[in-house]
Amino acid sequence: MNNLGTLTRHPEDAEHYYRTALDTNPQHNRALFNLGNLLKSQGKKEEAEALLRDSIRFGPHFADAYSSLASLYAEQKRFAEANEVYLQGIESCPDSSDLHNNYGVFLVDTGEGDLAAAHYQHAVRLKPAHYVAMVNLGRLLRSSSENKEAESWYKKALQVTRKVDILTPLGALYYNTGRYEEALQVYREAATQQPDSTDIWLALAQVLAMAGRSKEAEKMTLGIISKQGSCIECYRLLSAIYSKRGNYTECISNEDLAQCFTKKPQTFVSSSMARLLELIGPWPQWT
Repeated sequence: MNNLGTLTRHPEDAEHYYRTALDTNPQHNRALFNLGNLLKSQGKKEEAEALLRDSIRFGPHFADAYSSLASLYAEQKRFAEANEVYLQGIESCPDSSDLHNNYGVFLVDTGEGDLAAAHYQHAVRLKPAHYVAMVNLGRLLRSSSENKEAESWYKKALQVTRKVDILTPLGALYYNTGRYEEALQVYREAATQQPDSTDIWLALAQVLAMAGRSKEAEKMTLGIISKQGSCIECYRLLSAIYSKRGNYTECISNEDLAQCFTKKPQTFVSSSMARLLELIGPWPQWT
């Protein structure tokens, strides 16, 4: 029954299967874990916590249960309890690379980034193909301007798999260190994987503009706008391009459009800008 729950796409059916499995065996740690995760995703935190605790009690060497319970505590800002669960998990499941990686993310999120690097590295030692830990380590190193080391870890991750989630932070590193041709190459590869991603195409246009290829940047940005007219950052980039050329009429009109679109809910604007800054870094400051 537990396995049937993992196969269905309907939450109501999954819950039925998990509960049926638990009626047969109340100590079925995987069914406890799966039902706990399902209820956690539905915001039923108290029951989810109890189920995940029981999953750990009846299956103390199941690493995923520790990560799930710890993340539930972290979401509730119960950081001391989350930290304790992670440490218990690492002690009980010393060979779990994911636990070390997840604990590293938790440490970064709670302001203990100095301690996170060791756990990312340990995750990679346990599982040399753990590209997620490699990227996380790269991001951590980049945040402290250790760009060479960060680049090295991104490239190690790309040796495992060439995913957009690895390509884009490497492109951002190249962009922010003035290596525009390398940034273009990386972003173009990312665009072939996600051709419908506005963020990636806008990142490409941004790099083209900074590389002095404003005509190409303009054409690409206008192409994005033709598909997504509410792209706030597109109008800002066009405004910067036209300002650089001295075309102040176009600059002002595009800046006005950007201001118009920013009248949308602030949460939309903030999340949109945050995603773009993750991809390409700050906007150009031309002199």
